[in-house]
Amino acid sequence: MAIYYFNKKADNQGNHKVHVISCTHCPEDALFIGVFTTCEEALHKANQTHASKNFNGCLHCCKECYNG
Repeated sequence: MAIYYFNKKADNQGNHKVHVISCTHCPEDALFIGVFTTCEEALHKANQTHASKNFNGCLHCCKECYNG
């Protein structure tokens, strides 16, 4: 299980990056998503609770959810 957060600010492609809390690329002002077994579960929850935002996994800590 891991604790997941997402960036408040979207990147240049309009995506909010999803991070594991221990990621060095996770900003201090990131928003809490929850505790999940996989980043896919975290992305799903983020999409459910913040439907107006687009999400992408962090290349460094959520590679399996990173979509170029």
